[in-house]
Amino acid sequence: MAAWGAIAGWIAAGAGALTAAEAAAKAWDLTRRNRDERRHLADVYAAEGARWAQDYFREFARFRPTFAWSSYVYWKPRPFSGRFITVGAEGLRRTVPEGDDSLPTVLVLGGSVVWGEGVRDEGTLPSRLAARLAAAGRPCRVINGAQLGSVSGQDLLSLMLWLQGGRRPAVVVMMPGFNDVFSAELNGRAGLPHKEWHRRSEFNIQLSQRRLLAALLRNSGLGRLILGYETEAPDRRVVRPDTDALAERTAAILDVNLRCARALAAEFGCHLLAFWHPHLFAKQTPTPYERVWRDSIAFGRPLYEAVERRLPRDGTLTDLGGLFAADIGPTFLDYAHPGEIANDRLAHVIADHVLRSLGSIPVAKETVPC
Repeated sequence: MAAWGAIAGWIAAGAGALTAAEAAAKAWDLTRRNRDERRHLADVYAAEGARWAQDYFREFARFRPTFAWSSYVYWKPRPFSGRFITVGAEGLRRTVPEGDDSLPTVLVLGGSVVWGEGVRDEGTLPSRLAARLAAAGRPCRVINGAQLGSVSGQDLLSLMLWLQGGRRPAVVVMMPGFNDVFSAELNGRAGLPHKEWHRRSEFNIQLSQRRLLAALLRNSGLGRLILGYETEAPDRRVVRPDTDALAERTAAILDVNLRCARALAAEFGCHLLAFWHPHLFAKQTPTPYERVWRDSIAFGRPLYEAVERRLPRDGTLTDLGGLFAADIGPTFLDYAHPGEIANDRLAHVIADHVLRSLGSIPVAKETVPC
């Protein structure tokens, strides 16, 4: 009995030590993320007098691990309440001003540019759009339906799920761009969500001890400490098509997704507006800070510009890629995300389109509160 007690003691001590080591490794990983996160030094923050930038990215590091599985669209964050970032029960970021159920609803879909990575709740594109519409005398309930990393195919499914729930926005705004192109670049195939190789590696993972162990290592603090920060990579067995072929396919899939979204919205009495979002490649005179970010993603520039040349020109999509092209001062805080002032300028352009849409169709209101 004494021997068994000693064994149990050793097991308990080992488990305790392992738990403590994992907690320490996760704390180290979070510290490392904060240390590696340099975007608070973006010149756009200095130009806007944003003294909150460093605190924002510390909060953003705490927010990132909150994501959970969501059917059809893959991921959504759990509720989160911080100083700069607020996410509700449905995994949607707060819009300021929020508006009430009596107002016509504008649903805005997209990736992190729309969601507002790097800006406060009140500085996101949907928030600035809500403020612009209110200032124009046409207040609306603007919903930030964007998700980090979302591509146009996921946005199409988000619209479908929204309508399945009995909700009828007056206007739906979609804003594809960076994610559709760089997902194709990294996956080697057009039309897939970001890091699709994760889903392949995790499918039926319980049937493979090797893949299960690899996933445990990849998602543990100790695994990241031992193997390095980036422990995942795309499937290198995928042969990437040449740039023109991949661009042709990327643009074609985007066109289909937008046409399907437009038909779906029209079937349920909604009006769809689609915009290609502004990007750093188009900026003619980037600041030295922006140039560093532009050069860091230069590998994707040929595909990005090839896709842009193939964007639909029949009214399906409004190209705003060059909206900030002539800017002399800072506009972007990294490879894709505008600052709050740029978001307001973008919202001003989109608000004009929304106002015209609201004037041309019967105003639909939400039938299910969200």
